[in-house]
Amino acid sequence: MNLKSILFICALPALAAKADVSTSFANIGPVDSGTFRTAATTLNDTITLAYTIDGAGAVSLNASTTNTNTTFVNLVNQFDRSGGTAGSTTNSSFFNTSFSLKIVPVRSSSPRLSITTLHGGGLGMEGQNSNCVDGRTAATSAPESLKFELTAPAGMTLKFTSWSWVSGSGADMRFSDGTNLQDFANLAASGSTAFGLVTHGLSLSSGGALSFGETPDSSNGAGLGGFTFEILSPPLTANDAVVSFANSGTGFGPTPPFILSGSNTAQIALAFSINGSGVISLNASTTSTLATFINTVNEWDRSNVGSVTDPSWFNKSFTLTGSGSGGGNL
Repeated sequence: MNLKSILFICALPALAAKADVSTSFANIGPVDSGTFRTAATTLNDTITLAYTIDGAGAVSLNASTTNTNTTFVNLVNQFDRSGGTAGSTTNSSFFNTSFSLKIVPVRSSSPRLSITTLHGGGLGMEGQNSNCVDGRTAATSAPESLKFELTAPAGMTLKFTSWSWVSGSGADMRFSDGTNLQDFANLAASGSTAFGLVTHGLSLSSGGALSFGETPDSSNGAGLGGFTFEILSPPLTANDAVVSFANSGTGFGPTPPFILSGSNTAQIALAFSINGSGVISLNASTTSTLATFINTVNEWDRSNVGSVTDPSWFNKSFTLTGSGSGGGNL
């Protein structure tokens, strides 16, 4: 008995590190004479962090403010990261797009942003300690917070991965995205740490807001030194990749009802690509030189054969290569 089979060999890519975008409020001054910080000169002025993603996924940041105080404006300009130096994303569905975070000061009275140079620099609010976000234990309690409001393309989600602080000795601070919150207790003077990503993860979609302030029982505040985040698409439902060898039969049959490759060394390659949203496409090809066989294989191409939900596989590809065995043609 002459046994024949088709052997498919799969080539998979190595996983790449996840890409993050970093935002730092570090600065070298100068600030108002005799102080460690400069405050916005008018109430309710904001800072906008405008991010752009180029065609290769590199992210740039341009920071601006509604305040007109030259010293404050110069400090804000130091947050800029041009030429794709703010970070990167592998999510190709958002290449050549932009998004922004608007920083809004929140306080029961006289909300004003401040920028400190302590421990390298960070954001605070004018009030109890103007190098920090605090106010809970002020003589007249007036808890402060920074609110980050996201404007982004439909489907974009920012997942926050880490943060840093300044001027925070003994501080107890809280982040909240309106659904989940994470507390950080008894902070050192300055430092950085990761957010919990498995439970109570912090993420934003367009129209959402992230807040930063003291916990309800805190006696000290901290300034915000910066943060990092990933750029994600909406979660997919994983679907098996389904490959069909159905064909129209154009160019052959009804006798015989099949077409041969014309060579016992011919191969078929099933090339799968996963886009930045997790959708899998298929491009089939063959080394056969027979036009009818090539056209039949090309009929297997599909723009969507399934999907994956693991972002680490987004923008990756893999190939199944099939060849005949037992001396026969495909």
